[in-house]
Amino acid sequence: MPKIYSHYEFGDIIIAKSSRAKKISIVLKPFHGIKLSIPPWVNYQEAILVIKKREEWIRKNIIKIKQIEDKQTIFTPSSFYKTRYHNLIIKPSHYPDLHAQIKNNEIKVLYPAEKNIEHPEIQKFIKKAIEETYRIEAKKYIPSRTFQLAAKYKFKFGNITIRNSKTRWGSCSHNNNLNFSLHVMRLPDYLIDLIILHELVHTKIKNHSNIFWQELEKIIPNVKEQNKELKRYRISVF
Repeated sequence: MPKIYSHYEFGDIIIAKSSRAKKISIVLKPFHGIKLSIPPWVNYQEAILVIKKREEWIRKNIIKIKQIEDKQTIFTPSSFYKTRYHNLIIKPSHYPDLHAQIKNNEIKVLYPAEKNIEHPEIQKFIKKAIEETYRIEAKKYIPSRTFQLAAKYKFKFGNITIRNSKTRWGSCSHNNNLNFSLHVMRLPDYLIDLIILHELVHTKIKNHSNIFWQELEKIIPNVKEQNKELKRYRISVF
């Protein structure tokens, strides 16, 4: 079971043992706090000593993480936000509860008029409505586009799954089932194609060797530039 170490400056830090960990590693992610992964044979006191030794490194990286978190949109009735096919409409209402409806190319969110729109609970509800819209759109767009690209470049694959992944844009299983994050729908068309083709190439090459990148570059000559652009997008921030 993970343990929580309460740091005087950084707050709660999760320390979790992992059978895959070969050394102690510190991970900082936007909206997920600080986590230490440690090998099964390392005790928790040793992990705490590592935290103390790396306080300055953590301090510097927390600043970077905070800058990313600050880019998160605060949605209000005056916000203009559009998914691929839907416009977001937020309105105060006399209802005591939050309501959302995805219909007629609109994401309509109603919130109690007496509540502050910036309250975390309301912001979370709005984001969930947007994510559900992206899921609907992804199920409509991604399979169709994948079949088109697979036919064009002679790839074969298994099933396609759409998930609310916050860590990876896509993945390919050992039996060539493809998984895509619904957040892919936030990207421009050519970057969506990049992600789909990346996973289709994995149906033939199951690693990121030079051979893999050469194969992908045959299809997308400017793949390096596109990958750099993709890195500007954060799955967990929109």
